[in-house]
Amino acid sequence: MGFQMIQRSVLGLGLCAGLAMAGGEPDFGFDFVTIGDLGNPAFFSAFEGVTWGRGSVDYEYRISRTELTSGQYLEFFNLFLSDDPAEFFTLLPDGDSSLFWVGPGVPLRFQNGLNDPALSGVQVNWRQAAMFCNWMHNGQRNDWESLLDGVYDVSTFGPRDPKTFHYPDQAVHHPDARYWIPTLDEHLKAVYYDPDQNGNGPGWWTYGHSSDDLVIHGLPGEGEVARDIPIDVLRKHFGPGVRVDTIPLGIYPEVQSPWGLLDTLGGNTELMEDWENEEPRSRHMKLSNNDSQDLWGVMVDRVDFVWRVAPDSRGHGLRIASAVRHPADLNQDWSVNFFDISYFIHRFYAGDLVVDLDGDEDLDFDDVVYFLDTYNQ
Repeated sequence: MGFQMIQRSVLGLGLCAGLAMAGGEPDFGFDFVTIGDLGNPAFFSAFEGVTWGRGSVDYEYRISRTELTSGQYLEFFNLFLSDDPAEFFTLLPDGDSSLFWVGPGVPLRFQNGLNDPALSGVQVNWRQAAMFCNWMHNGQRNDWESLLDGVYDVSTFGPRDPKTFHYPDQAVHHPDARYWIPTLDEHLKAVYYDPDQNGNGPGWWTYGHSSDDLVIHGLPGEGEVARDIPIDVLRKHFGPGVRVDTIPLGIYPEVQSPWGLLDTLGGNTELMEDWENEEPRSRHMKLSNNDSQDLWGVMVDRVDFVWRVAPDSRGHGLRIASAVRHPADLNQDWSVNFFDISYFIHRFYAGDLVVDLDGDEDLDFDDVVYFLDTYNQ
């Protein structure tokens, strides 16, 4: 009876109209995977290298199933379209992209001759990736200030010291960040670590497709990565304007990391947060692409191979890391408050199984108790 009274009072106040998620999709269209198994064993091998002893993470986090796409970045860039060349070129992506640009004041558009230009990866530098994370953290607003802090303080970004070759850039994201550039440990765990490898408990795979076997090159249905495929074959399948770096993401849905990440083989390089050797000269980076050949192609996808990149070096891909939302944040606005109660009641009253929180495909009092328990955590 008490629950019904709360339900009627909330509906009567008309608060459900305020449940729409501000700024559109709460995660800007990213499909995030939650990485658990807290305190997992680190990676060790016979040969000590950059990744030796790394990959253990003692907190839960999320990471995007695939990389930032050209479609997502085009929408972001055009939101801040500027006639000011300084602002325009600060955000302009570089590298082999499916995006076409003319100059300041002219919106980006997709290149002609591509079947799925919005689904290809986009290439940016580390600082642009940091500003993108700031924008997401700040609720995807359209004011320039939303790019300048929140996750990374852009005021720290400056030229390299000519004597030490050190950069002044902020080392790590703010502790309350909602989205950030993945650390080396977060990347390794999400791509190569398996909580139950072959049913034998925790273990590490050599390659990002949950295997120790060499990657098979070939088109979807024939191989596991679009590498070393003749350009005329690629253009036949993906459009006459395609290049090796504008092949759509997600075209190998069965080729996954143990946590379900896609596109961990080939494709773009992927930026990471940490400084190499803790010196502010270069950041860690996963080095890979679709035209690597022979031994180099085998090396770049391995768990024990990590490269480096300067923070102002252009032409790299980005996979986003994120905090895990509170389980009672039903409207996904990063805040647990009365609006989440309103959301629950509204969906419960409508018979929407989105609030079947105990997963028994039945809305009943158990779901109410479950929600109240999580709300009070």
